[in-house]
Amino acid sequence: AKKGGNSTPKNNKKLSYNQKRLLEVLPIEIEQLEKDIELLTTELSNPDLYQQNPDRFDTASSELELKQQEKASKEEAWLELQILADEIEG
Repeated sequence: AKKGGNSTPKNNKKLSYNQKRLLEVLPIEIEQLEKDIELLTTELSNPDLYQQNPDRFDTASSELELKQQEKASKEEAWLELQILADEIEG
């Protein structure tokens, strides 16, 4: 019987240095984005903001959208790395 390289149950892959670093850094970055999003949401919830300062309202709205997108992207990247790490560790 011929033995193939796939017969070992343990995966010999390792996370790269960059992947390990991202696993550590991404949660911190996500937490900061959550704080930024909360501040922007609070600011935008002021009913007078649009009338008093429409430019700031537009800027805050754009910032909020970008930070929400960035947070979603970082969460997805972290999740993919965590799944990979879990698979490697077995």
